[in-house]
Amino acid sequence: MLVGIWLFCGLVSSVIATSKGRSGCGWFALGTVLGPFGFGLALIAGPNRTALEEHALKAGDMKMCPHCAELIEPNAVRCKFCGASLEKYLGGTGQDP
Repeated sequence: MLVGIWLFCGLVSSVIATSKGRSGCGWFALGTVLGPFGFGLALIAGPNRTALEEHALKAGDMKMCPHCAELIEPNAVRCKFCGASLEKYLGGTGQDP
């Protein structure tokens, strides 16, 4: 029974870590070895922003602003970070208002 609880903690740790852009295999091992403590660590671990951004770019959920390199919505007309017009990249007139 105790082994089952530790394996369950490893599985849940892996799922949580994967959703945060972390290594699922590594967190499975950590969660299995540490049990409930590994599960707690997976909950408080911060997201891996680089991995999440790369995934969003590859999936087409986000695009990179050509002016400031921040991630923005794929159908954005203006960058919410730098305010640059993106119409010329969408096939618009190419003139900033």
